[in-house]
Amino acid sequence: MKNKIAPYVLIVAIAAVSGSFIGEYFFALKPCILCLYQRYIWIIILAVSIEFLFYRPVWIAIVFLLLLNAGIAGYQVGVEQKIFALPSICQSPPISANTLQQLSDQVMNTPPVRCDKVEWELYGISMAGYNALLCILMSIFLLLGINGKNRHGR
Repeated sequence: MKNKIAPYVLIVAIAAVSGSFIGEYFFALKPCILCLYQRYIWIIILAVSIEFLFYRPVWIAIVFLLLLNAGIAGYQVGVEQKIFALPSICQSPPISANTLQQLSDQVMNTPPVRCDKVEWELYGISMAGYNALLCILMSIFLLLGINGKNRHGR
């Protein structure tokens, strides 16, 4: 039986990864560290969804990754809404200087991208909020769309 759900998962993953890069490089929306974590998970989902085209049992890994991403995105929404405290990883970039001058240059030239600052929103929902919604909906789509035959790879 042909796997009918896998192409949709692949298309959504491509759109999510492409959208994150387009936002960063064409619209100057600089990602915070939580945004980057979410992007990395989408890239992993993209790779796994290619395998999903041929090997159906990996759907559970995709659902796990989607729910993990939804959790990170939900946490970021909580940080943006001041429900959760700003994590220390979101306050400044890692230091990679070897000398005092390099350290000074890095600190003076690298403003941190804060996780509590909403770079873009639509109808009062941030990118992280849309990512959380997308991941939850995709998880539901996968869980409801996979029948017993697809779950066992037959």
